[in-house]
Amino acid sequence: MPLRSVLSGYFAEHSTLRACNTVVVAVSGGADSLALLHALQALPAAERPALWVAHLDHALRPGSESDARFVCETAARWQLGCSSERRLVRETAARLHLSIEMAARQVRYEFLAGVAQAQGAGAVLVAHNADDQAETVLLRLLRGAGLAGLRGMRPLSRVPGAPALLLGRPLLNVPRASIEAYCAQHALEPRQDASNADQTIGRNRVRHQLLPALEAAQPRLRRILSRTAAVLASEHAVVLQATDRAWEQCALSAPAGQLAFARQPFGALLPALQAGLLRRAVRTLRPALRDVDYAPIAIACEFVRHAAVRQQVLLPGALALHVEYERLLVLPAASAPQPELQPFMDGCSAVEVGVPGRTSLGACGWWLEVCAAPAAAAAPDRWAVQFAHPAQAPLALRSMRRGERFQPLGLHGHSQSVARFLQNVKVPQALRAAWPLLCSGEQVVWVGGWRLDARACALPGTDAWVARLHPPN
Repeated sequence: MPLRSVLSGYFAEHSTLRACNTVVVAVSGGADSLALLHALQALPAAERPALWVAHLDHALRPGSESDARFVCETAARWQLGCSSERRLVRETAARLHLSIEMAARQVRYEFLAGVAQAQGAGAVLVAHNADDQAETVLLRLLRGAGLAGLRGMRPLSRVPGAPALLLGRPLLNVPRASIEAYCAQHALEPRQDASNADQTIGRNRVRHQLLPALEAAQPRLRRILSRTAAVLASEHAVVLQATDRAWEQCALSAPAGQLAFARQPFGALLPALQAGLLRRAVRTLRPALRDVDYAPIAIACEFVRHAAVRQQVLLPGALALHVEYERLLVLPAASAPQPELQPFMDGCSAVEVGVPGRTSLGACGWWLEVCAAPAAAAAPDRWAVQFAHPAQAPLALRSMRRGERFQPLGLHGHSQSVARFLQNVKVPQALRAAWPLLCSGEQVVWVGGWRLDARACALPGTDAWVARLHPPN
């Protein structure tokens, strides 16, 4: 398909791009970006936004200044505005402890975002092609990427570090050979970057060594890799929808700079969704982190299945996952988690409980709600319990008494000291003496948030009451 038709179809498909007043076109001077710019400026103005050219000299090789002059002169000849800068990428890589490739990418997108902001542009266009896509998928496969990585580059995404800016790749389905043919057809004379032949660079090794070797066995490999990326992108969209729903079910409020998940609902998720939540948590707290490695996420998911309370595991981005009684907390590894909010009888020895009704635990802000409910309805979390109790019998909310015992549900009628039970479930020692107990006369009905007394268990098909402890608003 002619390049002009490809671009017309691209803008027609992505109406948000066409609605931009201006787009910045990243032009290195090579065949891909030069062909993109030429084809764009040949489109009727009604079919595309205004164009602004941006060129970054990475200062990585001799002669890079002449590439910058070439791009600026080409833009001027085609009556397009142009921004060009020189930045010392090697020094940035050393300062930030990044590879040259990673530093160049970061500096390049910072530059493009700055140009877009200065020109009031809503998007940046880059010239990645179908061969680049195949190389990217193969590189990520070699690195052990998951579904998100193997879907490759997207035709339309967001500029890294500048999420308000669109990042378009109009040539992503166009083979490099077609682009080179376009340059020859229109007598374009692109610059040749000698670094593209440097096989110490991972992408160049894939391009010049690995892909040709694999194509000897499968000549259609590049097309297959591009098609695989498209299929996985579609499937990844399904996973994202499921992850959104899982996030709504599991996410809890947490202090600034931290994220928390409800431990029980998180543990009930499929491993892929657990990994999706942790990966999203890392990206939320560390938005500048480009890649979230699969291995530490998988290790963290396995860790959660077997970890004891107060244990932790490291996550990418200098983060840690802490296991607590009812939640999983993601926070900077150097930080200590704040203690979970716990109820206690604050200055109250005993309080009569309305049935139905609401009862305050005192100045701590927690309160108890009791209402009628069918016995078949399951309690959604540890802070709610169903119990059998005559409506006319008085209920009270109080702290434990010395030597008090109850019959925890599941111990087959055996009794246990309330104090020992609270110790076993690791209620903080400072709270045990003031821990809320729902009682009927001298009998403990419920150790708040933990265990129902077996004698108060509602039989199936009978009416029951539901008690729920609510945290402060």
